[in-house]
Amino acid sequence: MSAVVTLRRLAARFVAEERGTATVELVVWIPFFMLMLFVIIDASTFYWRYTAMWDMTRDLARDISIGRYGIIGTETYTAVTASLNADVQQRLGGAFTAQLIDGGSFDPGLLVTADVRAMSIFNFFGTFLSDDPTVATYVRLHKEPF
Repeated sequence: MSAVVTLRRLAARFVAEERGTATVELVVWIPFFMLMLFVIIDASTFYWRYTAMWDMTRDLARDISIGRYGIIGTETYTAVTASLNADVQQRLGGAFTAQLIDGGSFDPGLLVTADVRAMSIFNFFGTFLSDDPTVATYVRLHKEPF
């Protein structure tokens, strides 16, 4: 029997055999579905932490407005910022920072920032952003005239 005839028989048997075709399709599609699953989990975690960050910013602004941190003057900004920073890191984690911003003639503001890499599990968002990706929430504290 010649080599050509043997190759033709093997090729015909290979083409006619259909066992394992579902396995091949599964192997082709599984990485895509796993990637989609990880992206969905990562995005959900990111937005959950971002919502917690906004809630924390609003709560701190409310606490400042009712006087929990004392009367805020130009000499107390550093002390209040340190206290706010400690509260944020205790409630949200060490990757979050809070800063009270002096508005000068304008209203002061509360700024809470976080590293994007600390807000997600798999860091898909941080991979495609700049070298130092941060997310910030800002609440302006309106001064009422006396």
